[in-house]
Amino acid sequence: MKRKSSILLLFCWILALVSIVANAVVAQSVIYDFETPETSSPFQYFANGAFEGQFTEVIANPDASGINVSDSVAVFFKSEIAQPWAGAFAVDGLTEPVDVSDGTQICIQVHSDHIGNVGIKLEQGTSEQANWIFTVPNTLVNEWEEICFNTTLPSIEAPFQPASGMFQQLVIFFDFGTAGTGDLQTFYFDNIGTATGTSTENVMLDLALDLNDVAEPFDQVFVMGTFNEWTESNEMFNNGNGVYQTSIELPVGLYEYKFWLKGPDIIEAFTGTEQSGCVLASPDGEFVNRQILLTEDTTLPAVCWNSCYACGEGVEITINLGFPDGVAPDPEGNIYLVGGTEYGGPGGSFKLTDEDGDGIYRISYTRLPGFAGHYSFANGFCPDWSCKEDLEGQDCADVLNFNDRYMDEISGDTVISTCFGLCGDIAQCGGQAVGLLSADEQEATSIGIQQIRNTTLRVDVSSTIQNLSFDLVAMDAKIPLSGRLKNGQQDFNITNLPAGIYMVRVISDNGQQLFIEQIYKR
Repeated sequence: MKRKSSILLLFCWILALVSIVANAVVAQSVIYDFETPETSSPFQYFANGAFEGQFTEVIANPDASGINVSDSVAVFFKSEIAQPWAGAFAVDGLTEPVDVSDGTQICIQVHSDHIGNVGIKLEQGTSEQANWIFTVPNTLVNEWEEICFNTTLPSIEAPFQPASGMFQQLVIFFDFGTAGTGDLQTFYFDNIGTATGTSTENVMLDLALDLNDVAEPFDQVFVMGTFNEWTESNEMFNNGNGVYQTSIELPVGLYEYKFWLKGPDIIEAFTGTEQSGCVLASPDGEFVNRQILLTEDTTLPAVCWNSCYACGEGVEITINLGFPDGVAPDPEGNIYLVGGTEYGGPGGSFKLTDEDGDGIYRISYTRLPGFAGHYSFANGFCPDWSCKEDLEGQDCADVLNFNDRYMDEISGDTVISTCFGLCGDIAQCGGQAVGLLSADEQEATSIGIQQIRNTTLRVDVSSTIQNLSFDLVAMDAKIPLSGRLKNGQQDFNITNLPAGIYMVRVISDNGQQLFIEQIYKR
């Protein structure tokens, strides 16, 4: 009996050990476990509302169970108004550079009260290689789980390449791509480390193309892409309802592709303004293809030809942009829709054009009903955002999002008309450039304005030009104040003007505009 008890006890220990191994983390080298000063680092928040510039804290493990029974963990707070890219970077950097050349994984244990995603970004490559960022969905709620990041997969941001070489900095994100929800969210993370071994298993991709709206006759339908060297290796077949389908077995990874109608030999053509995540533009903008990041078996819904959506689903957004007097459009025509999570920076795919020469720059693109988001305009190609419009103090500027505009949810085809640098709903706002004086006159003319205590507009003039006048133009194009100017300093009473945005203009008698500046009457 005693012997049987010993055997039973041994059996129980074996079961317990098997259970521990089954639930243990992947064998790894620890970077941070927050148990000692040597294995800890504060993470500094960015784009995170009231937490901007502050640091994560190390606290007692709130749920010492399952795979994580350690004493200490780090806590991450996501602000009510956090940006979609809010995260935190390791203040001390990585304890030593992490080499992912051999497919090393980065693993982290996380604890969340909802299903979302966890993201990491590897920065500061020792060979100045591109940064790498990736997200993985969490699968457990209110319990610890380990999430590992396969660095052999392409980054979800340009240049869309796998991680390579050694990196010295780590950034973490929770619910990357999702802005603050209006409520403070709390996440816990621990045991950041590296692990070996990556999955090479194949997954299935199911594609469907609705061609009922294509009027031109065709013989065959193919999908071609980076997975078949852009050949006709993968034919698609009609399911009997005008929807062509195919299934392809592929290794996990990022792929580009397009549909091809053989007969007329028509290939899809995209502009790069399609729904984020649907297409991928080459760095030079020469090619824009559909894209798919495969990490598991994936069945994509049927899409319409040359569209990210099912036939009839998309609605068109058209934006008309004018330029006020004194603001000259970029001479190279580099006028861009920028900002938010959708449009990117100056120089991207969302370029406005004035094809009919009427001074109004336009762009049209398609989105699903319910689309909404921040946006702005850039007058030029400026990676440092110096040519972005300045809406500070105006009603349409969101002070919590870089003073960008906001597009409310759309329900159908939508037209937005406005002026660069001004709120309002008309695009007919001028377009004459300042700077029509001769070189001598420009050198001899100096005009300045000063708003004093919200009651007085002071105009200083030094010019050889006689008979100057000024006016104050309201947003509705009314002129509530005007007067004659002479050399020297003159004060004009603005006490009784309604609060709002005004343009101050100085004009010569021949109608030549010499000066323009915006003021905000509070």
